[in-house]
Amino acid sequence: MLVGAALAPTVVAGNAVKPDLLVRGVVASQSAVEVGAGFQASVTVANVGGGKASSSATAFFLSVDARKSVTDIRVAGVAGIGGLGARRAAPGSTTVTVKRTIPLGSYFVLACADAGSRVGELSEKNNCRASEKRVRVVAPAPRPPRV
Repeated sequence: MLVGAALAPTVVAGNAVKPDLLVRGVVASQSAVEVGAGFQASVTVANVGGGKASSSATAFFLSVDARKSVTDIRVAGVAGIGGLGARRAAPGSTTVTVKRTIPLGSYFVLACADAGSRVGELSEKNNCRASEKRVRVVAPAPRPPRV
């Protein structure tokens, strides 16, 4: 994990003083989760730009193909990331809740830094990253009948 580690800057001519947030890694605490339940999601967010980034929020999605698109499913849970100096990184985590309406299946967990687009960055197109491993969304286990 790159906590507070110095990073190589991304520099675009004339924009060296802007921040640029991206997710360096995302990990789900479980390989399977029941609909209606939750799991812990952890991220490392890095500012690879030359300027300081203000506080931001990292949002989470379930994706069948590991690429951010309109078909991805936003899940409840946001990781708050404090302000990051140039070329610095910080961890974040939250409990992600899988709504009962989410279809059963296998998904990558996407983490997208600066979900509210509150930080003026060099690029808004590099903010998301998928987990390396998938999470299976499964039906709840049958409960014994009440007597």
